[in-house]
Amino acid sequence: MNKEEKRTIGKVIKDKRIGLGMTQEELCKNICTKKHLSNIENDRCDPSTYIVKKLFERMGESAVHNIIDL
Repeated sequence: MNKEEKRTIGKVIKDKRIGLGMTQEELCKNICTKKHLSNIENDRCDPSTYIVKKLFERMGESAVHNIIDL
């Protein structure tokens, strides 16, 4: 990662989702809309704590652990 490239929660979510081979539809089902997930992943909005927690749970990850690593 380039030193100037800032790690954001959206980038972490997108990288983990892609790494797991999940589609946006699979990840966001019954959590938020695909458009909202796209906005999160592309840093166009700040997700709620609830949504971040649910997305990481779906990916089998701890949201707290991932946020601390930012």
